[in-house]
Amino acid sequence: YNNSFGAEEGVRGWTDKVHLYASGFIYDHQPRLLRVQGPVTGVLNGGGLVSQDVVIDFKKNEMNTGLVAWVGKIQVGDGDLTPWKIQAQHTKWNGKTMVYTKARGEDKETIVTCDQMTYDRENDIVTAEGNVEYFGVDANLACDKAVIERKIGKVTLTGKKVTMLVKPEDSAPKETQIPPVMPVVPQAVKDSRPATTTDPGQDAANKQADAVRDTETLRQYPVALTATKIEYWYRKGERRAVVTGKPFARQELPEGWRELYSDRATYDGEQELLSLFSSAGKLDVRIKNSLGDDLTADWVKVSTKKGDDSLEG
Repeated sequence: YNNSFGAEEGVRGWTDKVHLYASGFIYDHQPRLLRVQGPVTGVLNGGGLVSQDVVIDFKKNEMNTGLVAWVGKIQVGDGDLTPWKIQAQHTKWNGKTMVYTKARGEDKETIVTCDQMTYDRENDIVTAEGNVEYFGVDANLACDKAVIERKIGKVTLTGKKVTMLVKPEDSAPKETQIPPVMPVVPQAVKDSRPATTTDPGQDAANKQADAVRDTETLRQYPVALTATKIEYWYRKGERRAVVTGKPFARQELPEGWRELYSDRATYDGEQELLSLFSSAGKLDVRIKNSLGDDLTADWVKVSTKKGDDSLEG
């Protein structure tokens, strides 16, 4: 009777959810640990797995790995199964949850990186924590924590500062830094307004003013936003967002800039309607631009629909 045994060359091991191939292993009977040093390939949860240094704990029904890459199909929301690729420095899987350390996940429309990513299979919840960055077609995001509740189609982003870069239309996902989102104190209004004389520069000044005030350019240039919490429901027909924690947004234009302040904001993605609200008893809603235009209000509703420049407040 031996407390351990090993095998070499052409090793294959499997359960109902795991199918692995390796060059060899060592099994310690008393702690019930199976160790594989070196490369491991196979199938995990229906996807292809390539890993290093796998340890399976049969007492805890748990598997740990070193460097790992997994490629398979994941259903996002109510959509079809889409190919995903996940890479991590370390993983731990117990059949109910999968924990990735220094993780990166991507498909053709999304890239997500974080210090730790946990997938709760039973409740269908993905939690990303620590230096969370999301790069998508519509926006790039950075926060301390992101919780994706896939059953109800909701993502919640929190942190000391949640930053978002709303990208121009038809932008491919790309890992780029979100620029600092800091309000800039403009020059005196009289200096920042277009000239009122009839000199040759008047036409250029008028064109500049038109460009800054033109709502058609809202989706042509990036908008950087900060807050402390963003909740977003992403399913088609239910798309909406709630932004709290003194949201502030700034858009840089070739001709100038725009800024927006409020106590909280909501966005109706189906109606394409942005609503800004003040805190009780205050006028916290403010919309400014580099021309010196400065609007203060209790609340404001702005259409973001193309061709619709309506504003109510």
